[in-house]
Amino acid sequence: MNRSITFLLLLLALPWNAFSQKVTVSQEINVRNNFAYDIFPHMGDRIIFYHDRGSDQNFEVFDQELKYINTVNIELDKKILPLGVISADEHIKIYYSYRDTGHIHLAVRSFDKTIRSVDTVLLSVRLKKSNESAPRFYFSEDKSKVVIITAQDKGAIIAVIDNIKHEVIYEYEFLFAGFNLKSDYDRLAISNHGDIWLLLQKESIWHTNEDASFHLFHINKQGESRHHLLEAEEGKISDIQIKLDDVNNRLALGGFVGEDKDSRSKGFFGKSYPTNNLDDIITVPINHFDAAWLAKTTGKKIGQKRELENYRARNLVIRRDGGVILVAELVREFLRRMGQPGNFNDQMFGRNGGQVDYHYEDIIVYAFEPDGKAVWDNLLFKKQFSQDDYGIYSSHFLFKTGGRLKFIYNDEIKNANTVSEYVLDPLGNFERRSVLSTEYQNLRLRFKDAIQTGPKTLVVPSEKSFRINIVKIDFE
Repeated sequence: MNRSITFLLLLLALPWNAFSQKVTVSQEINVRNNFAYDIFPHMGDRIIFYHDRGSDQNFEVFDQELKYINTVNIELDKKILPLGVISADEHIKIYYSYRDTGHIHLAVRSFDKTIRSVDTVLLSVRLKKSNESAPRFYFSEDKSKVVIITAQDKGAIIAVIDNIKHEVIYEYEFLFAGFNLKSDYDRLAISNHGDIWLLLQKESIWHTNEDASFHLFHINKQGESRHHLLEAEEGKISDIQIKLDDVNNRLALGGFVGEDKDSRSKGFFGKSYPTNNLDDIITVPINHFDAAWLAKTTGKKIGQKRELENYRARNLVIRRDGGVILVAELVREFLRRMGQPGNFNDQMFGRNGGQVDYHYEDIIVYAFEPDGKAVWDNLLFKKQFSQDDYGIYSSHFLFKTGGRLKFIYNDEIKNANTVSEYVLDPLGNFERRSVLSTEYQNLRLRFKDAIQTGPKTLVVPSEKSFRINIVKIDFE
């Protein structure tokens, strides 16, 4: 290694300051052969980078100043399918399955911060079903519970696991009459107590919102299921987020209401409900868009716009008073037509290989009283544009500190870039300020995938040409 390269690696491992923030950058990590990767910043005095390369699993270990320590390759006994990796109780745990004579074996292996194997547990063995899809992996907010759901045509096999004791709480095959979980599945949330909330979206065969409906299945830790239909006071729910409030045992719902197209909204909603007293039909109260507000938001004259277009519900925040904050973002994707029409399938070409323009623009923040009435909103201007990158450098990271929310994002999608933030207080007042500059640092930060590690710190990956740098930001 020549001196210039040695100096560069040493420089990357040292902190640099910009805009009164301390920023520390690791050396480059090669992920060219990875199926996936993950970062675990809460391993005592270690930060762990995990590589999923199919049958080859390894970990790169760094100290808290992101100085490289070593790489550890691990071997699992069988030809395995990694399901998920999670850190809890000062250990990293790999959940995986493998087949043996027509059976599916579910297991977990634990490692300490030095990636020394400390435990392997076979959790369950069951018969392999012919119509199973790839398993999905979830965990509760406190990481004490893990859910592995394997969708089938008319149901799902759901396993709920105690992530501390390494015991299966229950594993059942559930049937959901009238639903195909391979197409109707939307999302899942799990409480710290082990209860599951499964959201399904039933669409019409014409893929319009006219006959679409959202359904919520509550599965308790005894494995009992109850069905709830979600409805709006008027119109149809077109976009929705769900979030569990484990402290107050409430379920928060927030999103948009439209009529015939998912991209057009006529109103919005946000409310939380006690999980122990939910009706079979849950009706959400609607707040309508004001004409002057629509004009300000869309940049049109008053009366020209009656709907809000292309905004997606991104996040929900539970307020201390039981109210809800809904975060929405303007997202538009445009397929670029290259060459003569008919030379390729436009839809498949755009989705699989790029040729797409990504616009991630303004953020709207709505605050609701516990009864669902909107009390304030704010429009945070942002304009991000990129091409053929699946929008991985766009959008924002929601950083929570005390009673304030920070929205951290790249001003532009390029190497020499400024990172900015909006800071909102509980009354909706906000200020915008610069956080740091990536000029001369050769960083491309993926704030979508950032991890908050403390009240003033976060870790975010920087990715360029199949190489990752771990970036640690301390807000001083």
